[in-house]
Amino acid sequence: TTLEHKVTMRIVLLSSALALLASGASAFVPQHARQSSSALKMSASESDRRSFVAKSGSAAAAASFVAATGGAAAPAEAAAYQMWEKVELPFEDTIYDIDFDSDTHGYIVGARGALAETSDGGKTWEARSFSNLDPDEEVTYRFQVLSFKDGEGWVLGKPTLLLHTKDAGKSWERIPLS
Repeated sequence: TTLEHKVTMRIVLLSSALALLASGASAFVPQHARQSSSALKMSASESDRRSFVAKSGSAAAAASFVAATGGAAAPAEAAAYQMWEKVELPFEDTIYDIDFDSDTHGYIVGARGALAETSDGGKTWEARSFSNLDPDEEVTYRFQVLSFKDGEGWVLGKPTLLLHTKDAGKSWERIPLS
């Protein structure tokens, strides 16, 4: 029923919040402080970040419920948790965003100028750089937001930087913001 669904969703959200509080800020610890690098892979059926986040939230809630209660998760949550797959990354920096412009082609961006590209749906990632940024300058940027559609992409970074591509990332243009 609708009431049962609302109660279940509240429990899932509460357990997720408790898990985040209990884990502290471990999600923001640089990868080099951990044992190995990994990323999450969107399946082909997850065509956008919204569905990916919704499903990943269910998996995180299921994992936190199991950890918090010491019990077994409900079958649906257990199945969602098992959908996760570890993927190696070409760097150990914190990842801030991911986006795909097709089922197979996408990018991730992160701290210290981290940029990686996949052409196989996220199974493997190749480190990339922006040809119009000096390598010494690039490492000082934190690329926070990435957006792609039909080969056109935008990257927003700090200190203030906006980059644009019209050819699926083959070349990038720096957009003046002042």
